[in-house]
Amino acid sequence: MSGARNRRGMAGARMRPQPSSQQRWWQAAWAKVRAGFTWTKAFVVGGVTLLATAAAIPGVLPWLHDHGRDLVGEEPLTVEGEAKPDLLAGVYWATDEVITAPADWDVFERISSSGAQMGTSGHVVKLHSNRSARIVIEGLTAVVEQRREPLSGTAYVADPQGGDMEALLVDIPLDRGGGEVPALVRRDGGEPRPYGTDGRIRYIEQGVAERLLVKASTETCHCTWRLRIDYSYRGEQGRLVVPPRGQPAFETTAWSRHKVEYDMHSAEDRVPRRHDCVRDPHSCRREP
Repeated sequence: MSGARNRRGMAGARMRPQPSSQQRWWQAAWAKVRAGFTWTKAFVVGGVTLLATAAAIPGVLPWLHDHGRDLVGEEPLTVEGEAKPDLLAGVYWATDEVITAPADWDVFERISSSGAQMGTSGHVVKLHSNRSARIVIEGLTAVVEQRREPLSGTAYVADPQGGDMEALLVDIPLDRGGGEVPALVRRDGGEPRPYGTDGRIRYIEQGVAERLLVKASTETCHCTWRLRIDYSYRGEQGRLVVPPRGQPAFETTAWSRHKVEYDMHSAEDRVPRRHDCVRDPHSCRREP
């Protein structure tokens, strides 16, 4: 009897169908999707909580913002420079080329393309902060790459028209040093002093443009040079040069006895006049 009952029980028990391999694959995939939703939800909730907490603590969000830029390798400070001779000095340029063509406005293009600013050169350096934290300018130094004989071909002279008095004026006396020349600053009409020696350090904040008006001078050389900027940010030290490596350096050449000079500073009608500085040296300027 017991054997019969067991057979009937086995016969009456229904076997559950086993899922196919394709169904098992879908079930496993769906389990992974649900787990992904769970982790995504946890990540979103955690991120929102972190941002809310950071927003409630002063200085945390700016720190996170700056640290994220540090991680991707973005420079805290970027700079750019260009020659602007008419801002501080006059448009004084010289070349080794001897130009004998009649005086006209194209002469300056020829001289400036192959020559250098003469006697006193003017440059504008623009500083841009890429961080919310303050960036402190620790030092300004001219790094001289070459010292050669002054250019002595043709010169072009025009007096200055004015400058930007709100920017920091930086003097580079190229004849006072060798390979490195500390920059000087002149404040409140006083004598030029090395940058930082008076305790007044320049700093840069994000969203506020900073400009340096750089005036280099020489009586002895045709110098090529770059401005080195040392700075600090959140306890870290950094250094940049302008113009950056790979671009032409700044150039300044001394005044010399030029064979022909195009001089427009005394022309009331603003028409260029040509002077022969060798035959008639008194007709030409010898300094800025």
